[in-house]
Amino acid sequence: MEIIENNTLSSIITRKPKCSSGELVNKMMSKGITFNDISPENAENYMLNNNNYLRLCSYRKNFSKYTKGINNGKYIDLDFNDLMVLANLDLQLRKSILGICMDIEHSIKLNILKECENNINDDGYTITFKFLQGNPYICKEIVKKSLHGHLTDLLSHYISTDYTNDSLECVTDRGEKFYLSIPIWVLLEGLTFNNLISFYEFYFQEIGKKLLIEKGVLNCVRSIRNACAHNNCILTDLKSNGTKPVSSIKKFVRNKEISKDVTKKRLSCRVMHEIVCVVYANCKVANKSMIIKNMNILKNILNDFGKNNENLLNKNDLLKSNYDFLKKILDK
Repeated sequence: MEIIENNTLSSIITRKPKCSSGELVNKMMSKGITFNDISPENAENYMLNNNNYLRLCSYRKNFSKYTKGINNGKYIDLDFNDLMVLANLDLQLRKSILGICMDIEHSIKLNILKECENNINDDGYTITFKFLQGNPYICKEIVKKSLHGHLTDLLSHYISTDYTNDSLECVTDRGEKFYLSIPIWVLLEGLTFNNLISFYEFYFQEIGKKLLIEKGVLNCVRSIRNACAHNNCILTDLKSNGTKPVSSIKKFVRNKEISKDVTKKRLSCRVMHEIVCVVYANCKVANKSMIIKNMNILKNILNDFGKNNENLLNKNDLLKSNYDFLKKILDK
């Protein structure tokens, strides 16, 4: 078994060997990537101190290749600087989108609490008891947070090892018993975004009201939020990839006076669909000042990118079409 594992590892190393920055520059040159706007030496330094090859070259999927002739398989009009520009845009968008997603999460909590406050039949405890009773895994997560982490001081006031008549019993994986009596305003602080979405859906079903944002949209917001929070590159492939857009998002885009064909094509790209979901969710749940602030942040990022990179947009139809699409979403 050990010999097989060693042989397998040796095969992988042979196919994907560790390379120096200089070797990686040569590798990019062999693939047709030029170094007209930045010297190979400066490119090496950039990859050592600013970004790595794996992340930087992930954006090359947005550029076409020759399909025949002596340059078959090489990239068409792709310069190293183009990759740097896209990496910087990606970084700015990730930071901004993460902040907007945090605002959306905060706004959802406020909307739930507003409903609770205006409902004289909601004591703030019964609803959380019922939710946690039906979701024991979430109950265990809350108990775990009460024992370790930033919420320990808050949650410990509502979780005890002593039984009371109005508390919910929670048995951990280790067999320990805890008793919870948590009000809604405390529970909301202890929920992950995923569990918040579940509670949001549950709460509005219980009070018989329609969700402000359908669950499918919020799941997309959560998806790109997690990508941004983990610092994953999000603009690595802007081609259509078969994503099926949520119905309310298609309607939202069509109301921006964007054609049916463009709507279908752009929303079939996962990241474009998710970014639009963030814009839509922000407009649906945030207050007016928050909506304006967040939209202006995204507008400024796109405007600066367009102003400083006209040549890149003009030579790459894929980038230009996605850029124009997002501009229309934000400007109208």
